Amino acid sequence: MLEQILTQFQKKGWNLYEAKDRENLPQIVAKGPTEQMGYNQRYLVIPKIERSTDVLAVQYALNRMQITQKYPLLKDRNIALTLVSFFETQVLITERCDLYLSYEGFNKLLCSLTQSHILYEN
Repeated sequence: MLEQILTQFQKKGWNLYEAKDRENLPQIVAKGPTEQMGYNQRYLVIPKIERSTDVLAVQYALNRMQITQKYPLLKDRNIALTLVSFFETQVLITERCDLYLSYEGFNKLLCSLTQSHILYEN
């Protein structure tokens, strides 16, 4: 199931970066995008870019998200998806208010994930 979720993110132009407690952005980015997800892990959702381990390039992409205010968005519920955790029985979306979803509910919403190319549209 996690493999399918990762593929869905990638098809929409987003990479997931494993984010451990107390890691800063340079430490997270240096590891590169995750290639295999695991349970009890937290991930940052970052636009897929060519230089995916280059901290400055990733910071530019994140700045572009802020400037354009075009975040990875689950359009069906208008939920910004920037930090997400996967547990054995549920998914946690960390936003203003934490949102726990079943995998079935999350997969339904994931179909409405915005494409990362929206960052470069006017």
